[in-house]
Amino acid sequence: MKRFIDCDGVIVDTEKDLFKEYYLKKKEDETLRKSLYLEKLDWEYWLKKAEVINNALEILKSYNPFDVIILTKVHSLNEAQAKIKYFRDNEIKNDIVIVPSIVKKTDLVETRGNILVDDNIDNLVDWQNKGGIPIAFGNINSEFPKVNNLEEVLNPFKLGKILKR
Repeated sequence: MKRFIDCDGVIVDTEKDLFKEYYLKKKEDETLRKSLYLEKLDWEYWLKKAEVINNALEILKSYNPFDVIILTKVHSLNEAQAKIKYFRDNEIKNDIVIVPSIVKKTDLVETRGNILVDDNIDNLVDWQNKGGIPIAFGNINSEFPKVNNLEEVLNPFKLGKILKR
């Protein structure tokens, strides 16, 4: 059983101030599209300023990097490059699967029998529909098992309890 962990909203809180800035810029220029804004963004800056969620980087480092794959949606090659650099600069050795924003996560990796930890309900529903095991992260309304810390998923004993719920 592989464990896939979403990046944005699970490992790092990249979206906290990101959309505040977008809506401010949108007031100045009503024609600004969110997709264009995200493409042109200085992702290295945003990742440096983003808050790590519940000590996620240290938790990832404390487990075998071959046991967990980081799965992250991106809106541009710039974002992909910045995320890879961010994780490598922080000594994260896990594989990173880059998912273009127009592609579903389930189209890129084998879901059947594998776990996805994500804060996006649509991704979790799709994962389950493709035979995977969805685990909701954070404060989302969901019938799926829920965690607030990666330790709960990476520690085999704790994961066993979650899967039995």
